[in-house]
Amino acid sequence: MSADGKNGYFVEYGSGVLSLFVENAGTFTQLGTYADATIGTKHVKIEITNATKKVYLNNSVIINSTDNSITSIGSYALITWYSDIGGLGAIDNFAAASL
Repeated sequence: MSADGKNGYFVEYGSGVLSLFVENAGTFTQLGTYADATIGTKHVKIEITNATKKVYLNNSVIINSTDNSITSIGSYALITWYSDIGGLGAIDNFAAASL
């Protein structure tokens, strides 16, 4: 995520769908989706290596996208908000590292 918060890649979960987005100069583009209606703990990971963006769910790649609209290095971010999970969401063991 850029310092101004208008450029970056992120994963969103809502209504049983995981989605990968890029925000570039304040414009959002969806890069991929995965329907997941299962109930229970989910382990989600996003991996960004140059143009390759991968989203993992429980250690399996579910979204694989190539996008190079943002090439500058930014910061790691973790943002949460109340959605349709009934207030039952929790974040545990967040980690961010350069590969």
